[in-house]
Amino acid sequence: MRELNQFQQYLVHEFVDDYNDGVMSRRDMMRRVIHITGGVAAAATTLTTLGVRAADAKDEQKPFRQGSTEPRSPLSVAADDPAIAAMDVSFDSDGATIFAYEARPANSSGATPAASPVVEASPAATPVAARVAGNGLPLILVCHENRGLTDHIRDVTRRLAKVGYAAVAVDLVSRDGGTAAHDESGSPPSSARVIPIDTSRISRLR
Repeated sequence: MRELNQFQQYLVHEFVDDYNDGVMSRRDMMRRVIHITGGVAAAATTLTTLGVRAADAKDEQKPFRQGSTEPRSPLSVAADDPAIAAMDVSFDSDGATIFAYEARPANSSGATPAASPVVEASPAATPVAARVAGNGLPLILVCHENRGLTDHIRDVTRRLAKVGYAAVAVDLVSRDGGTAAHDESGSPPSSARVIPIDTSRISRLR
């Protein structure tokens, strides 16, 4: 059995975690792992080392929760919460349109969290950061996972706004059409889908 590289090991662990959490079916998990390992035997060996029992294959009652990116935390903040102002925004960067999700306290002139540094606009700042700095709010950039800019990440952004910060979640696959463009079915982004992110493009998000 060939040895998996670091990135392949990471993906396999992600698939197993999603399967154990009930957001990915066993069949889908097996298909993805086999694609990485190159064969059924190698996939079975790899999965066994990660605690996935062969007996699970006969367990038809194993719960499977359709992948969802809806926020599940009791700390979730609704998009229409009157205490915040949240919106989708976009700006130009080297000729490309960059998508992002921005949230801030509804009363942007209110008090900022104690001991929080105030972001100052600079010539290199994005339009979003410059606008936030102009309101004297501390700014937090929210980095999404390899699922893209999902509803969960939007919720995290709103939570920060709820406690007095300005928060911006940039869609790191904007130059490839954005998160929505990577959903083949046309339905909302699935938490069981992994989006390949070209890190060389991330450094150009400014």
